[in-house]
Amino acid sequence: MKTAKNTVAFKIGLTLLIFVPALVVLCFEYRIHRYHALLEKYECNRDVCGADFNGDGVPGTLSIDRASPAPNFDSWLVVTDSGKELLREPRRSIDNSLKTHAAINSESRPVRLIIYDHIFDHKPPRSAVFAYDGKVMVQQSLSENDQEVLAAMGAVDETGTYERWVLFQLLAVPALVCYYALFIVAWRILVKRS
Repeated sequence: MKTAKNTVAFKIGLTLLIFVPALVVLCFEYRIHRYHALLEKYECNRDVCGADFNGDGVPGTLSIDRASPAPNFDSWLVVTDSGKELLREPRRSIDNSLKTHAAINSESRPVRLIIYDHIFDHKPPRSAVFAYDGKVMVQQSLSENDQEVLAAMGAVDETGTYERWVLFQLLAVPALVCYYALFIVAWRILVKRS
């Protein structure tokens, strides 16, 4: 009876040692692919993006205004709809990943503008969501989807988790290969001793 329990425990332990590392890597790969899919769907990477911010059925714009930027910034994110400016937020772009990120969730009613700016000298960091309140765009509490989009923007920004994801993508497969190579070597040594 004791040997049967030891055999079952050994098989369970062996199964965990074989599959858990690969499952962990697959879960993280899924997450980074999900982040990229969210960015593809929501992030505005152009000078002008359209959405119906005020809900009147006519698309408005999110644009970059480089005239008279705020101190320590190089431009403004400006939301205009029906000829009226609804929001003006400072924006900065140092390079393609170190910048103020903006995303538009047009599936939500009202449309939500999501802003991520964690550049270190900007205190405090901004993770904000704005929506039309009938007069202007005002800050809203974060929904679960907003938090996912902000996490995705952080995953491609140098002030967020970008370096960790790059390291993971560079090292995950080699680490997994080394793990399984060591596992096979240890297994062979164990079998020879038995």
